[in-house]
Amino acid sequence: MMFKAFSGCKDNATAEALLSMAEGKILQALYPFDQSQMDIPPRYDGKVIELATILFNKMGAEGETQHIEGDVSRTYTDEETLLSSIIPFCAVISSEEDDDE
Repeated sequence: MMFKAFSGCKDNATAEALLSMAEGKILQALYPFDQSQMDIPPRYDGKVIELATILFNKMGAEGETQHIEGDVSRTYTDEETLLSSIIPFCAVISSEEDDDE
């Protein structure tokens, strides 16, 4: 599994849960008005892994954007930054009146 190799996550259940969460967030960004969509286009596979890695790295530090303890300072990547790079899918909605013309 590419995510486990990329992130260092060792637990299968955790990896599957994080990938599922990432997929859900990306589907919501791609199709904000269509909850029936369940497939992520292949071009976003890398984004799923990146987002799952962000979620993995923040485990235990949810809600933090930065953490400083002694001489150690950590700044976390914001998942919203990654999600903002996803272009939502749009479609034209026509009414039956438009079809009659």
